[in-house]
Amino acid sequence: MTFAPAFGVLLRGFRREAALTQEALAERAGLSVEAIRVLEAGRRRHPRPSTIKQLVAALGLSEADLSRLEEAARRRQAASHDLPADIDDFSGRTAELRQLVDALGREAPAVALVSVAGMGGVGKTTLAVHGARLLADDFPDGFLYVSLGGHGGGRPAEPLELLQRLLRALGVQESQIPREVAEAAARYRSALAGRKLLVLLDDAASSDQVAPLIPGTSGSAVLITSRKQLTGVAGLRQLRLDVLSDQEALELFAAVLGEGRVEEEREAALAVARLCGHLPLALRIAAGSLSGQPDKKFRRLADELESSRAKVLSADGGGVRASIDLSLRALAADPRTVARTAAAVFPIVALLGVDDFALRTAAAALDLPIDEVEDALEHLVDVSLLETPQLHRYRMHDLVREIGREKTRSSDREAVSGRVLDHYLALGWRIEETSGMGAMSDAWRDPRWSISVKDLDLETATDLLDADRANCVAAVRAAAGGSPAERLAVVRIAAGINDFGQTRKRWSEWRAILEAAAGVVGQFDDPVSSGMIHFDLGLVCNELEEFEQGVEYLTQAARSAREMGEQGFEVTALVNLGHALERANRLPEARAVAQQVQDHRPDERIASWIELILGMAAGKEQDLAGQRAAFERSLELYRAAGAPPGNLAMRYRIIGESLAEAGQDGDAEASYREALSRYRELDDQLNVAAVLERLGATLVSAGSLDEAEAVLSEALLLAQEQAQWDCEARIQVALGNRLSALGRKAEAADAWRRALGIYEYHGAAATEDVRLLLDRA
Repeated sequence: MTFAPAFGVLLRGFRREAALTQEALAERAGLSVEAIRVLEAGRRRHPRPSTIKQLVAALGLSEADLSRLEEAARRRQAASHDLPADIDDFSGRTAELRQLVDALGREAPAVALVSVAGMGGVGKTTLAVHGARLLADDFPDGFLYVSLGGHGGGRPAEPLELLQRLLRALGVQESQIPREVAEAAARYRSALAGRKLLVLLDDAASSDQVAPLIPGTSGSAVLITSRKQLTGVAGLRQLRLDVLSDQEALELFAAVLGEGRVEEEREAALAVARLCGHLPLALRIAAGSLSGQPDKKFRRLADELESSRAKVLSADGGGVRASIDLSLRALAADPRTVARTAAAVFPIVALLGVDDFALRTAAAALDLPIDEVEDALEHLVDVSLLETPQLHRYRMHDLVREIGREKTRSSDREAVSGRVLDHYLALGWRIEETSGMGAMSDAWRDPRWSISVKDLDLETATDLLDADRANCVAAVRAAAGGSPAERLAVVRIAAGINDFGQTRKRWSEWRAILEAAAGVVGQFDDPVSSGMIHFDLGLVCNELEEFEQGVEYLTQAARSAREMGEQGFEVTALVNLGHALERANRLPEARAVAQQVQDHRPDERIASWIELILGMAAGKEQDLAGQRAAFERSLELYRAAGAPPGNLAMRYRIIGESLAEAGQDGDAEASYREALSRYRELDDQLNVAAVLERLGATLVSAGSLDEAEAVLSEALLLAQEQAQWDCEARIQVALGNRLSALGRKAEAADAWRRALGIYEYHGAAATEDVRLLLDRA
């Protein structure tokens, strides 16, 4: 079938193509603004021919467009058999509407079946009714409509009851309506045979409820709405509705209130849309609260929503809260255990307070077996109270979450917070213990912390924490202002994610957790945790090139180690402190710290690091012979120590950086290629990306611009795949430098701006350096 929009939809499209407001079109056509608004909203579907010609002239339309408008104005409305009224101001959903109409309006050898699924309030029935009316010409025998009561707060209608109602609508005499499901279904199929009807089954509870209501022969079609995905109906085409986009939300507001009012407060209207979660039901309630008050502004409504969103959007006992309550009551009344469990866990899951969460986190919060929790969450997905964007991850609409939280007690919130923190604590220490931790942290930790995730290997535990890292940060930050037990959990979590932070290079999240812990660790008189947390903060600051801050934290860590008599930890802190001092160009202090480490008579591995620091300092002073000699000693000592190959690759990378800084591009390139080869052998994609970035920057400096492009392009792809924002930003800087060297100044500035945006978002120290590049461009 050809998609045939209604007159109002067609007119609105032509006006927007002409870039005219409703007011401007009204003036050009010699009509009132109210007349344009009424026509576009569909409240007047059959305008006079003279009005159509005025509009065509004002819009500068062709004869073909005139014909389309005239045909739309003539299009009849089919008899509805109690089909719900179409809303006057339907807007948006263009793609979904086209899919629905195309699927149902085509000639097919079998019965066309379409299901519109989505959460309560997302506009399923509205779309279905509007689509049905657009299909009037394809179904000359009209429509059949029946509400299945799947989520109406009471018992869903039984198939026999529904069949009897449909048979009455089809004109079957009461005495001829069977009293058994199988007989009634057969009579229903016979009554439909040879007719072209569209059957709208609204608010289905299950596939079993729907199956007897499907016609037996082609000609008629069935359109179903449900909060569930109906997987048990053969040949059913599923159409899932999500919330509206910003633009669609504004169009809805304009359809109800007029475009002028929306354009006058566009940003405030967008704020209202976001506070409504872009949910059509909530948007219509918001628009309705403004339509009767012409002087009330979007800004005032936004303020009201900020104060009490659920209350504003649930006026008169209806709206969003009522829609969710209906779903929950239906679950609670369901005889199946899984449905009742889903109703019980819903408010607890809402307490997680995050956009999406992992199955393991939910199981920890609920303190229930993971299989039982998965079944319950999948059931919540079935009724559209949750979404599942990927395997074992779930998402809850923020309005749904807010209403769910209202159904909990403060004791529930405290318990959930504690269990979620324990879960992140377990993951962090599971990673530490399976990757091999130091003696000090091993003696400090409690082995019971990781018992709940003992079934996880290193890679699985790391992947789980990585996927949930943003939620871990949110939980830790909230707990840092909580009870003493929550604050102690923050310290333990922060002390236990060293290995995770370094292997996955999640500098922003690692720093956020460490900073939260640093703010409370002093309350516990525990020098071990204080030393570990400040040491890790120093590492993170060094990675983020915030070397002065790194010096401060590592100095504090070394001091804590001395107070505890932990010589090994002190030496490790001093090595990293020396590196931070060298990077901060505090070279005499760096050498003094290196000498302090040497006084401890370190092993070959530590001595190798000291030679690296001394070589880098020499390079900054252009003592190239001293630089090379120190680097050779560093590599020789490291090989003698027989330490892991990954750390040897790291040394080659650091040597390359120092050589590049000293202007020795050829030697730097060779060192980077050696590091790259070793990281590729280890399949260490994170460090492959980092070395490619440095190699590419060196090639740009050396004038090898073609090879630099290939190297940097590979690095950019890897950095983006691995979510390495700092590496991605440095690559964008290097790409900008390459483009600038080629004289492509505008493209170079674009690359630098991309880098600036990344650095600004993360509050990185390199932000000012990129601003200088742009200022000079």
